[in-house]
Amino acid sequence: MKPKNTPAYVCPCRKPKVYLAGPDVFEENLHVRAANKKLICADYGLEGKFPLDAALDLSTCQTPQDKGVAISAANEALIRECDAVIANLTPFRGVSADAGTVYELGYATALGKRVFAYTIEPVLYTARVKKRFGPIKNGRDRNTQAVELFELHDNLMLDGSLQTRGNPLVVNPDAMKGFVKCVQMLVADLNQNPL
Repeated sequence: MKPKNTPAYVCPCRKPKVYLAGPDVFEENLHVRAANKKLICADYGLEGKFPLDAALDLSTCQTPQDKGVAISAANEALIRECDAVIANLTPFRGVSADAGTVYELGYATALGKRVFAYTIEPVLYTARVKKRFGPIKNGRDRNTQAVELFELHDNLMLDGSLQTRGNPLVVNPDAMKGFVKCVQMLVADLNQNPL
């Protein structure tokens, strides 16, 4: 998968771990997607970690709520173990990115992790809101709520958190190509600023 002339990251101590965030966990073929992304990471000298890799024992959970909270805690623990996060911010069930992925990206950012993200959606956030909720008049939608008019791909906190770290959101209609670009950006960053 890795182009021949693209360097991999070689760490004398260990492979950097990368948390692979995104709504991929809701797809039918999630195990295939996870395996493909992990192989790409390995080609670049990284260890990909999918949310389902989190150490998790649901046997003591009494209710569905208990299970959900346990999964959340396990995913947070996995993010803490990782050195970076690559997030799929393609809109999910609405005009914006998956809420869980957004949380994970923010959590990683707050922990000082390296963060990268991609989307297959070329249409900017404001245009997506307009398409879904109708005309925007005086900066407000039909429900009179203000709409961000910053010509960004998603909420300003997402684009802003990436851009201020020198990692602009990668936009590519092919999700795997967008993912690979993020991996390459991470490797370039690691080669300049090793662990």
